[in-house]
Amino acid sequence: MLILSLPLLAGTLLLLLAERLGGFGVFTPAAGGDPALFEQMFWFAAHPAVFVTLVPALGIVAQVVATFSGRAVSGYRTVAGSLMALGVCSFLGWGLHLVAGDQSGAAAAVGSFLVLFTAVPASLIVLNLVATLRGGALRLRSPMLLALASLILMTAGAASSLFRAILPTASVTGGTAFEVGSLHYLVLGGTFTAFLAGLHYWWPKIFGRVYRERSALFAARILALNLAFLTQFLLGAQGVPRRIATYTVAHYSHYTLQWLSTMGVYLLAVSLLLVVLYLRRSLGWPMTAPDDPWGGTTLEWRTASPPPVGNFEGSGATEEIAAGVLAARSSATLTAEEGAS
Repeated sequence: MLILSLPLLAGTLLLLLAERLGGFGVFTPAAGGDPALFEQMFWFAAHPAVFVTLVPALGIVAQVVATFSGRAVSGYRTVAGSLMALGVCSFLGWGLHLVAGDQSGAAAAVGSFLVLFTAVPASLIVLNLVATLRGGALRLRSPMLLALASLILMTAGAASSLFRAILPTASVTGGTAFEVGSLHYLVLGGTFTAFLAGLHYWWPKIFGRVYRERSALFAARILALNLAFLTQFLLGAQGVPRRIATYTVAHYSHYTLQWLSTMGVYLLAVSLLLVVLYLRRSLGWPMTAPDDPWGGTTLEWRTASPPPVGNFEGSGATEEIAAGVLAARSSATLTAEEGAS
């Protein structure tokens, strides 16, 4: 996605530079240019940037959910194919940012349809991950709690994007704080929480140390995130525009909601600082992590914690360990099925 999108973004910036320095009329109306062209080119390159972080996050969530459910991902081929479909759809939905203006009615209708079509592969991924939970031997450890929170917040952000894609509501929510809330539920709520899930999941393997789990910090972090960005939905529904630091119109001065959103951001920053502190502190504890503390069935858990130079010791070790991984995965699936029965 980056290989395809970044060259166009670089070309857009070069055209902008040529206009500024050479006086060419590309985007400036006074020089015969079209500013809507800049928006089209910019968002075609920038819209996939959300999916560049979203697709790996979904991969992390799928891996963590499978491990702490004690079974393989339900509909694995469907999930893998849907992730690839999301990558394709990321280049088709840039009209989401222009659906309320700067294009014709026919183009807006086509853009709306393409954005709504993205919900198909996204829904397939979520449904299969939920199906993985069903009948599994669930263990609610810190990585699993963060992965589930990421899945819920990501789904909420994706559902709110539908209001930005449907033409009647797009004219109301476009350019308002509603877009801020929607984007941050996807990027910060879904993607960054998935990153934290992956960090907690692979921390013992990377550094060979066990951290003390902090469920209270997990709850405070999710509460702070919702306090910061759920209020943005309420502000956007009342027509408060985004990207404005100080509002001169009294109607837009919803001080209570703005204050709550600001406090949520501060609380979120404090909770993340505490995460950094207790993870950093674990490096000095004499609590050595076992090779496979979570009961994972993928290849990285079949070597020491932290891994030695070269990851695996001895010639032919990779093939032997891969065979062991397949046997462990089959055993975990059979155990989960027996438990469900």
